[in-house]
Formats: sequence, structure tokens, C-alpha cells
Amino acid sequence: MENTNEHHEHLGHENHGTHHDVPHVKIYPPVVVTATIALGLLMQFLFPLRLLNVPFLRGVGFMLTIGAIAVFWWCDHTYKHAGTASDPVYATTDLVIHGPYEYSRNPIYLSFLILTFGLALWVGTLWLFVLDIVQYFILDKFVVIPEEHYLSRKFGERYKRFCERTRRWI
Repeated sequence: MENTNEHHEHLGHENHGTHHDVPHVKIYPPVVVTATIALGLLMQFLFPLRLLNVPFLRGVGFMLTIGAIAVFWWCDHTYKHAGTASDPVYATTDLVIHGPYEYSRNPIYLSFLILTFGLALWVGTLWLFVLDIVQYFILDKFVVIPEEHYLSRKFGERYKRFCERTRRWI
């Protein structure tokens, strides 16, 4: 069995730092979006709260869902091109400020919110709308704020300038 560092390198994630050189987010972001969607669909199954069944809105929802996946892919590609990890359990080796990060400091988390919103329209459930609002607050408080503190400590003035010219969300 390979050791942990070799395992991470094998997966394409180099271990760029010590335990202290990570954002220390309070909750793992993919868990937030997965739990939000799963809970919303479960609630819809158990206690249906349907939105208007308007084909146009379902189409908009489908397009938002596809768009959110595309933004996530763009972010992931941008991180790989920069040679740093997008996963907050790994150290950030460079401040990524190009690509989707020219428009938002948190385009991955924004894509999670748009994905959930799009699914709410596409599937036609009010539950996903409600849970998307909860998801926003969870991401902001337990992921974004710890990451901002980490990046501020790590990149100092460079991160401050980035924050001054790029909005947190949109």
C-alpha cells in the first residue's frame, strides 16, 4: 500500500504544505452541495412542494444546471493550469486570479448555488430553492470566510488587491 503523500500525488494532488498551511474550512464544500441536493429531493419526495410546471422555467433550469457544471469545469481547469489545488484540504501554492476568478472570488461555490437553483427550476421543487438559501449561508460562514482568512495570511497585500477589484460572489 502506498503512503499518503504518494497516494495524493497519484491522484494529481501534491501535498504542498503542512497541516497548518491549509484553509481549515469547517465543512467540506462538495458535501454541502451534495447534501443540499439530496435533502431537497428527499423532501420533495416526502412532502411535495411543486413549483409551477412551466416548460420555459424547466428549460431555464436545465440551462442553469449545465451552465453551473461548465463554470465548475472552467474553475477546475484554471486551477490545474495554475498548478495549485482547488480542494480546500490542500495548501494553496498560488493565488488564482484569472479565468473565472476575474469575475468572482468564489466561482466554484457560486456554481454550487447556481446548480441547486437550476435543479430547483428543472425538477420543479420549492425545497431546493429554500435549501439553496441555507446552502449559501453555510458556504459563506463555514467555507468562504475561513478560506479568506487563510488566503489573506498567506498572500497578504496581493490578496487584498484581488479582494478590492473582485467581488466575493458576483
